[in-house]
Amino acid sequence: MKITRGIVPLLLISLFFVACQKDGLDNKPPVVNPGKDTTVTLNATTGNNLRLTGSATDADGTVVSYLWSQVSGPNRANIETPGAAGTNVNGLISGVYVFQLMATDDDGAVGSKTISVTVIQNNQTPSGNKPPVVNAGNDTTYALKSSLNDTITLKGSATDSDGVVLSYVWSQVSGPGSAKILYPGSATTKVTNVTAGVYVFQLLATDDKGATGVKTVTVTLQAPVIVNLNLQPNQNPMEVDLAIWGNLDASDKNAPEFAAAAWTHNTDPAYFRGILRFDLGSIPTTATIVSAKLSLYSTPLPINGNQVDANFGTNNSMYIQRVSTSWTPTVTWQNQPSSVTASQVSVPSTTQSRLDLIDLDVTNLVRDMQQFGNFGFMIKLQNEVIYNSRIFCSSKHSDASRHPKLIIQYSN
Repeated sequence: MKITRGIVPLLLISLFFVACQKDGLDNKPPVVNPGKDTTVTLNATTGNNLRLTGSATDADGTVVSYLWSQVSGPNRANIETPGAAGTNVNGLISGVYVFQLMATDDDGAVGSKTISVTVIQNNQTPSGNKPPVVNAGNDTTYALKSSLNDTITLKGSATDSDGVVLSYVWSQVSGPGSAKILYPGSATTKVTNVTAGVYVFQLLATDDKGATGVKTVTVTLQAPVIVNLNLQPNQNPMEVDLAIWGNLDASDKNAPEFAAAAWTHNTDPAYFRGILRFDLGSIPTTATIVSAKLSLYSTPLPINGNQVDANFGTNNSMYIQRVSTSWTPTVTWQNQPSSVTASQVSVPSTTQSRLDLIDLDVTNLVRDMQQFGNFGFMIKLQNEVIYNSRIFCSSKHSDASRHPKLIIQYSN
């Protein structure tokens, strides 16, 4: 088939994107099978030899290497070909051995499992100290609640037939990132700082005579389903421009703007604050707030301040705070609700006449609303000094694209 010159670049571009998409996938570690725990009897015919036969599979690639190692046992055995899936082991004596098979895939991910072998030599029951028998739990799959700061629990145990278990040590063998094991010296521990992917954790137990046993557990963490909630209401009734000058309370629930400002009106000091509440009722009470971004747009034709510049003054820095008490659309400056400084967002001063505040991070404020009740946001100057202003479009403004917007991501 003849390929024209114009098609070749398109093919190269397609191949490039395919390659990029493959590289972006999360690599899954190999699933390792070292064989089942077993008991073998050695005699004059078999000598002191043992055959270990393992295998590994990789769902998204290929297994490129193996490594057998001895974890514990009554003596140091000789692993003849540690880099092969199957190997002979010799130099064995009566006792309990624990061997580990580790496999590495073509992207460098590692999986591992252990096998326990009880050796009886010349029909003699193993003597000496027996290592603990460890249970690291069953391989399992968790559905993460959040992409950030999620926690899982590892539950292990160990028994010692000829003594007592003195200590435990949890460690991470592999995974998409470095997890934080909160109580590595306990049989049960919480693990934080985990993300979606496949982790392998190892539990090692030591008995009162120094013998150790070990087991691994594979934990698959599934990414949470993220819901995007885009709120940009028109004619939001829960939005008021609070204002007062002299003895006149000039709060307005229908104004096309709201402000964080301090000015004058007929020589009287005038003060402005804005309060607005978005309807968060569609978010389940059990949801985890992943992120929340608030956008406020400077009004192009302010009716307050100097009526030219939406932003004016030498110190017009402002706060976005969480309103902590209930209010109605008839609220006034005199009976305005309280706001709290916890998790408040500090917006620096600006000399730009118009500066839209796009995607302000209000995640912690929204999380607090979920916990303590949603009474909305309040904006106000950090220092209410005359002739400073920040004036924004309200949901009553004629340009719907400039209405206040809140974008929330949550998982449930």
